[in-house]
Amino acid sequence: MNAEPTLPRLLAQALPHLPEVIALHHPDGSYRLLSPKMKDMTGWRPLDLIGRSPYELIHPDDIATVKRKYHDAMLRGASVHGRLRYRHRDGHYLWMEFNGVPLFDTPDRPREVSALLTINRDVSALIQAERMAVEQSRHLMQMQDLAGMAWFSVDLKTARLRHSESFVEITGRASSTFHNLMSLYRLVHPADRVWMRQGLAKLRRTPIGESQTVKVRIATAHQQTRWVRISLNLGSDRAHTDVDHPVLSGVLLDIDDLVRSREETRRWVRQQEMQSARERLEIGHELHDEVGQILTGLKWQIEAWQRARGAAPSAPATAPVAEWIASLDEAHHTLRGIAQRLRPPLAALGLRAAIFKLTGEFVERWLGPTRLDLQVDEDLPDGDEWRVNVILGMLRECLNNVARHAQAEMVTVVVLTTPSRNLQLWVRDNG
Repeated sequence: MNAEPTLPRLLAQALPHLPEVIALHHPDGSYRLLSPKMKDMTGWRPLDLIGRSPYELIHPDDIATVKRKYHDAMLRGASVHGRLRYRHRDGHYLWMEFNGVPLFDTPDRPREVSALLTINRDVSALIQAERMAVEQSRHLMQMQDLAGMAWFSVDLKTARLRHSESFVEITGRASSTFHNLMSLYRLVHPADRVWMRQGLAKLRRTPIGESQTVKVRIATAHQQTRWVRISLNLGSDRAHTDVDHPVLSGVLLDIDDLVRSREETRRWVRQQEMQSARERLEIGHELHDEVGQILTGLKWQIEAWQRARGAAPSAPATAPVAEWIASLDEAHHTLRGIAQRLRPPLAALGLRAAIFKLTGEFVERWLGPTRLDLQVDEDLPDGDEWRVNVILGMLRECLNNVARHAQAEMVTVVVLTTPSRNLQLWVRDNG
C-alpha cells in the first residue's frame, strides 16, 4: 500500500524550483536546511552552511539590528520582514530581503518556538536602482535650488520632514519651525487653505508619479504674504527603510513678483480705462462748451444776415465774412488742441526719435548710475502709431525690469531692422 507523500517530501521536491532561497533555522539562527538556490544567489553550497550561523556572513554593521529587530522578534512569535547585507562567497556583499516566521511543532511544548523559517531573495539590483533614484532626486533638487525653486518631503508614516535651504529662504522661517505636514499646512494663508486641501484630495486620486499644482499665499515670519506655486507629488521612499513609506514631496516656486506684477498691470489697465473715461468726458464737455458754442454763434450770425438780407433786398449785400472766418478759425484751433492732447506725444515723434526720448528720460529718472548703450538703426520704419506704441511699451517694460530687479551696471538696447524688414528689439544687462 503506497502512502501519500508527506509535507516534508513535497517541500523537498518543490525547493529546487522556487526562485527564492528557503532556509530552515534552529532557534539560535543556525541553518538546518537550505534550498539549492542558495548557491546561485550567494555562491555558497547549502552543505557548506548547514550548522553554521548566518551571523558569520551578515555584514558587521547589520548584526545588531538583525538580532534585535528580527531574530528576537521571531523568538517571541512574531513574523518579520526586512533587509540585510550578506557576504557572497567571492567576498562582496549583496542585499538580501527576507520574510521570517517562527514554527511551533513540538507537541510537548506547543508555545515554544522550535524552528525559524525564512524566505530570502537578492534585491541588490533594486537597492542600486533606489539609490540611483535618490541620487537623481538629490541632483534634481540641487537643480531646483539653482533655478530659484525649493523642495520639501514629508514621510507620512514617521512625520519626518526634509527640505532645502531655498525652502527656508522663500518662507522666511527657520527650519526648526517645520516638524510635520501640519506645520506646512499652517504656513498657508488661511484664506487659501481650501485650495491646499483640494490639491491634496486630488493627489490621493492621482496615479503614482503624477503631480498636482496649487497656487497659494504663504505667511512669512514677518507676517507678510508671498505667492507661491506648489507642485505636489505622492510616492514612497525605500532607500533607507525596510518597507514602503508614503512620502509627500513638493516643489515651491516663488511667483510673488510675477503675481504682484500682474496685479499692478491690472490696476494700471483699470487706471488707464478710468483715465480714458475721464478724458472722453472732458472732451465731450469741451466740444459742447467751446466748439459747439462757436459753431452755434456762427450759425446765428449767418441766419441773422440771411434774415436781414430778406427784409431789405435792395440793401447792400455785404456779408460779415471776416467775422465768420474768425469764428471758424477759433473752432479749428480748439479742435486741433483737442486732437493734439489725444495723440501720444512719443508716437508723434516717430519710432527712432521716440526710442531716444524714452531711453533718455528713463536713464535720467530711474537707472541712475547705470550706463546705457543704445544702438538704433538709422532707417527704422516708423509704421503706424499703434505699432510704435506697442514697441515703446515693450521697451518700457524691459527697462522697468532692469531698474527693479537687475542691479546692473550696464544696459544695452539694440533696435535694428533685419534684411526681411522685421524689427528686432534686444535688451541686455550684466546684472
